[in-house]
Amino acid sequence: MAFLPRLPRCSHGRPRRTCPEHGARARAERHVRRAFWFRVGFGALALGFVTGLPILSGRYSKPSSAADAAAVRLQAFPTGGPCTYEDSWHAPRGTDANGNPLYHEGVDVIARTGTPIYAVAEGTITRMSTSNRGGIQIYLTRSDGTYFFHAHLSAYAPGMSVGTRVTAGQLIAYVGQTGDAQFSVAHLHFEVHPGGGAAVNPYPIVREVDGCYGRPRTTTTTAGPPTTLRPGTTTVPGKVTGGVVSGGSSSPTTGNLVGGLTTVAPFRLADSRSRSWLHRQSPGEVQVLTVAGRGGVAAEATLASLTFTVVNPTFDGFLAAFPCGVDVPPTSTVNYAAGQTVSNSAFVGIGTSGAGKGKVCVRTNVDTDVIVDVGAYVADAGTLAFTPLTPRRLIDTRTTTVLRSGATLKVATGTVGVGAVTVNVTAVDAAEAGTITVWPCPETRPTSATLNMGVGDIVPNAATVALGSDGALCVSASTTTHVVIDLMGTWQRTGLRVAAVPPVRLLDTREGKGIRVDAGQTVTVPVAGVGGLPANVTAAQVNVTTTGTVNNGFITVWPCGEERPTASNLNQKVGTTKANGTVVGLGGGQLCVYSSSPTHLVLDVTGVLT
Repeated sequence: MAFLPRLPRCSHGRPRRTCPEHGARARAERHVRRAFWFRVGFGALALGFVTGLPILSGRYSKPSSAADAAAVRLQAFPTGGPCTYEDSWHAPRGTDANGNPLYHEGVDVIARTGTPIYAVAEGTITRMSTSNRGGIQIYLTRSDGTYFFHAHLSAYAPGMSVGTRVTAGQLIAYVGQTGDAQFSVAHLHFEVHPGGGAAVNPYPIVREVDGCYGRPRTTTTTAGPPTTLRPGTTTVPGKVTGGVVSGGSSSPTTGNLVGGLTTVAPFRLADSRSRSWLHRQSPGEVQVLTVAGRGGVAAEATLASLTFTVVNPTFDGFLAAFPCGVDVPPTSTVNYAAGQTVSNSAFVGIGTSGAGKGKVCVRTNVDTDVIVDVGAYVADAGTLAFTPLTPRRLIDTRTTTVLRSGATLKVATGTVGVGAVTVNVTAVDAAEAGTITVWPCPETRPTSATLNMGVGDIVPNAATVALGSDGALCVSASTTTHVVIDLMGTWQRTGLRVAAVPPVRLLDTREGKGIRVDAGQTVTVPVAGVGGLPANVTAAQVNVTTTGTVNNGFITVWPCGEERPTASNLNQKVGTTKANGTVVGLGGGQLCVYSSSPTHLVLDVTGVLT
């Protein structure tokens, strides 16, 4: 830049910028300076378009190059499952503070908060930072300069720091909802920058190692050889391929899996706090639990009614339970927040062949303790069949008298000739953290719990409970609380028989455009014939999960074609993730779900009745 020659100060001593006789010359100098910086700025902008430099990231980067993308191969999928993602390359992402358009330069892997994030390649952690848009972020760089950018994390994995060398598949962080993701759903924003240059479309690169059905670890313990599957062993028979566990058959063995229910006295199968049959779960770890032949469960059992209790998890997350010997399903059994103690019951298939015979596999995506109780099982020789009912409220202590700590409440079911019932039990406004236990009157109260609750919580859980000789249930709590109990169906000698199936995801409103269910909306969900389920299904064991709830509310599930009942299956709290299992009849092969609050809704089937 060639400025005009500098002039001396005014004769009266004032600076040049205020000297009247030099005013024209000063204005000319300012004009030249402005022209110079305009040319510099325009040149930098042009350079950004030509070279693909990420000037004003997300706006001016070059389009994806097929050659650049082809040079990148991932050695591992970036997250554990369940998850979902789609090609959203260069989708509009609003505008910046100056009104300039922004575009998406990554892939969003939608998964629950606390889902583990793995190193996709061997490399070095080169940057760990935070920003208003990306929240908590981490950069992984390969030796060739290619780097991978991860955003919206909830936390870094222990031991991560700038300069840390990692191997492919090593845990580096956890999925979260930080930065501007706080206004959407929990997910990982993942970018690929070949050679350290502009981002390329990561969708086809990620698809090559698709792992949204889970990425279980396969570490062995001292409990015995991997193939023995003794208590505490974490190796699943078979090999890890494509992000799923393969072992034996990927589907239940053929033959007659339909049987009747047999109730047992509630029995504790495992408690990782005392290392009884399980140890504390690690992120992504699959543990194997023997169910058949224990606690009164027959050796030939193909399905069991199990209650899973998660204790003191390190982060928000989920637990998935499934029959050993099948692929890890994209479903969840229990959802929980960091530090919570949460229970949920479900019918879970039991492995029927090979090393997985008689066993149930348990996987969590964060560190947590797990307790497992059994209350009934299904085998061909079983005696009880299920009759679904329009949900009916048996008791609500909010309209009578609160249940005091240590007291026992007797609840009549109004049923005749029934061996067991499936009920939904909800704790409301507990005075302290504690438990509720439901059992057949007049038997002795068992040591296992039906549900766990925190102070002031609204916590539901389904339970299948045998009935005493007078057809009544006994209910007791370890702390003063209100209790609501709804009758969902009965078990007797005639009715529907239960079949074990691999868990199937029916619905997840977070997928695609991620549109929530509106307040007051009823969603119709096909079940019969979906995802390999039998076409003649007339009732199903369904796990209902809500997340991102806008207001406190409730969920009701019932057979389509009938009027919506006044009972509820799940109670929601703002911003939380809640889950509960239920056995529900179908109307025309479908079930209907009503939500009183805007929320995301996830439905999984864990058993069917025909």
